[in-house]
Amino acid sequence: MEHCLRSNANKHITTPNYNVTTCPSWEWSFVVSPEDRPHPDFEYPHTPMVKDRSEWTGLDATGREKRLWRGHGRKVQPLEELMESHEFKATVEKARLVKDEIIALRLYTGPLYILYNGVLRDFPADVVRGLEGNRYETTLFVIISGVSKLSRATPIPPSRLLYRGLGGMLLPEQFWIDRGAGFLGGVELGFMSTTTDRRVAIQYSGHERRRAAIFEIAAGRIDIGGALGFLSQYPGEEEFLMPPLSFLEVMGKPRVEATPNGQLLVFPMRVNVNLKSVTVEELTARRK
Repeated sequence: MEHCLRSNANKHITTPNYNVTTCPSWEWSFVVSPEDRPHPDFEYPHTPMVKDRSEWTGLDATGREKRLWRGHGRKVQPLEELMESHEFKATVEKARLVKDEIIALRLYTGPLYILYNGVLRDFPADVVRGLEGNRYETTLFVIISGVSKLSRATPIPPSRLLYRGLGGMLLPEQFWIDRGAGFLGGVELGFMSTTTDRRVAIQYSGHERRRAAIFEIAAGRIDIGGALGFLSQYPGEEEFLMPPLSFLEVMGKPRVEATPNGQLLVFPMRVNVNLKSVTVEELTARRK
């Protein structure tokens, strides 16, 4: 209902990373029943079926524009087929994910992350307007439930580090100046995507705005988030997702590093994940 029947179901959105234009109803079909295309000649955006690939170029690790295809397009795959893979089954069993959580998490790995975070952050204004009042309340709850379960089953990366590119965002002063609180940092209202691949974080660092910066996050057993690579719409991505209301604390002085595109500001961070969320099963038990 939230993706196919509400007023914004067919309202187009465009992602800032791959310049993909789509809408919630298409994305629901892509994840749940990709064979149910809006019409016989329809091709899902940003997939190997798309003939015109010129609309989505990307940046390599040095910031130069590069045509991206293999490993960067979405894979059209029926949900039941995905759920039959050995890796998928092992992870789902370990985390005890239910089908609704699998669907919601897979939806998040595609373009709809923009809308979900728009609800949580009430920003940016154009995204909030495009929601047309749709709060995706059930979807958001189920994503959080899935992340909570996955975080308990996600191994700590060997480097014990996760990265997040800041996209040229100017951080508020509480990340720079201690006004007597005894710490630097703040609370992330939305989901926070991180990666084990530092090069990917640099691609999203905002170097084109001359404010290139990344978070370098020390990963711990409790505060690691959930690894989504096994169900991602983008095969090969190593995304670790933190739930809403995670607390970000700057640990030490930010350092400046030289890159082929200029200076990169690196913030050493620690994340305290919000542990107060409940799972689908816990909520169901409360209602009995």
